Amino acid sequence: MTYNKETVSQYIDSHYSAYQTSKLNRQFAEDEATKSFPELNISLLGTTTLEFLKDAITLEGYINSINLKPHILPAEQIMQLTLNPGSDLYTANPKIIIILARIEDLYPAIKDASIIKDNFIITKAKNEILNQIESWVHAIQTHSSASIILHTFKTPDWSIDATNEIITGNSLWRLVQQINLSFYDLSIKFSGIHVVNIERAINQTPLGQWHDPKLWYLGRISFGSKDPRSLIRCWIPIFNEIIGNRKKCLVVDLDNTLWGGVIGEDGLSGIKLGTDYPGNVYKDVQTQILDLWQNGVMLAIASKNNEGDVREVFDNHPEMILKWDHFLVKKINWNDKAGNIVEIANELNIGITHMVFLDDNPVECSQVEQAFPDITILQVPIKNICHYPDILRDRRFFDGSRITEEDKKRNQMYVANIEREAAKPRAKNIDDFLISLKMEAIITSIKGYNLSRSFQMINKTNQFNLTTRRYTETDVKKIYEDKNWMTFSASLKDRFGDNGLVGLVLTNIKNGDAHIDIFLMSCRVISRGLETLMLLSVIDKLRDKGINTLYSEYIPTAKNSLVETFYENHGFELIYKTKDGTCVRDYIHVSDLLKNIVLS
Repeated sequence: MTYNKETVSQYIDSHYSAYQTSKLNRQFAEDEATKSFPELNISLLGTTTLEFLKDAITLEGYINSINLKPHILPAEQIMQLTLNPGSDLYTANPKIIIILARIEDLYPAIKDASIIKDNFIITKAKNEILNQIESWVHAIQTHSSASIILHTFKTPDWSIDATNEIITGNSLWRLVQQINLSFYDLSIKFSGIHVVNIERAINQTPLGQWHDPKLWYLGRISFGSKDPRSLIRCWIPIFNEIIGNRKKCLVVDLDNTLWGGVIGEDGLSGIKLGTDYPGNVYKDVQTQILDLWQNGVMLAIASKNNEGDVREVFDNHPEMILKWDHFLVKKINWNDKAGNIVEIANELNIGITHMVFLDDNPVECSQVEQAFPDITILQVPIKNICHYPDILRDRRFFDGSRITEEDKKRNQMYVANIEREAAKPRAKNIDDFLISLKMEAIITSIKGYNLSRSFQMINKTNQFNLTTRRYTETDVKKIYEDKNWMTFSASLKDRFGDNGLVGLVLTNIKNGDAHIDIFLMSCRVISRGLETLMLLSVIDKLRDKGINTLYSEYIPTAKNSLVETFYENHGFELIYKTKDGTCVRDYIHVSDLLKNIVLS
């Protein structure tokens, strides 16, 4: 390992240094491990100078196991670059386009205090600014499939309405708020848009580091000119979601992590949890964790403790925010935590890389890190406990671009899945078990209401994924609107609950033949026969269209060996196999394929 993890930790926790950033970038670039990080091309457009962001973006990518390739476009050319299909913006082939603009650059007249008081000008300013933004988005989505990151606007500091801006009907502050709220309507009109609240980035930037007057007047440098890390960290969750790196599960210790003190020694009345310091710190952290749970993040416990003592805290302590049933898996014993984490991952059927481990003990953290270099570890800052709530808030491992209904229901779905697994031993055989589930599948095309969930599945499903191709939300929208594509989304219910949207097939029609581009399914419902039903639905539709040749493709990855023989098992004939293991197959006469399919 070329880079030093302690140096990275110091970088995260200390004042920003451009020199230190450049030095760490060189160390990461020389390390063999970074070559396996997924690459992501991003382009940045702005009304001000953005070149200073390049090194900081690259380093934040490395820290989050992403090879970010930032392409900075010339300032003050957003409209020209977005409207021209041959511009450098598009030749860079970005996966994400980030736009940073100041409101006074888009409508300079608002600098005139006398004009901004005019209601007509206020309305005109709002419409013109929003029209500009909509023009950018429309042009980008016409010429590219890139996702777009926009930002709300900050009220200019020179506004003279500071005293009464909230109660003044046509203040500059009110204009900015109206425009910011209009981003919601824009996100409904256009898919593939992500909007970052600029105030969050500003509030999380150290005092005096967001805007430096000297840098502004000398080089038009704004947007975190002396410390851009908070701004960039607002983008990381979007990057992670697009490449399928979003975290799914938080594994927590208990003593000095969910509460202050050691329950086995201090007793119920002795632990620190409540309205007084330091108990209020732990209570705030529990509130944060509960918010994660409500948005679909899975919770688990890995604690060296007596379960009876722990249960007493959950059952009887009046200040506990988190409840026993919020945690899907509880490993409360005296075994090593690395082993417990393996069991948690197995029971939840997720990879270690999708887990975050939160513990106060540096020895435990080190032991888990040595066992699983891919796991993300957060250590409770015991010596500076007031900053404990910052670590989950600032690192934002679990944020997503959108919270879907499936996200909100994920914990209930996993509880139901645990109940299903418990029911298996009671069945005489797998067929009896499947019949006992009383499954009901609904297969339809992608619709507007499940577009976000479909995009999410494409970018995070790994095990049952025949090609593991990744598409942006804009790509998915274009596909389901294109008459040359057939889309299939599968939902599944059973007697234990609703699994939600769990399967997806995208099939392209070329020259009268059909090609399966994406075939994927959630690991929650593997081996229940749904995969065969989905394939049957594709074939049935093709037969209705008079299409007789169906091509399939299996592209091997480190995680999808599970489905290596899926097409072979369903009667597809091998055409060729490449050196990397990619298998291309076809089935001539899709109507005959129906005879080879037996539903469970």
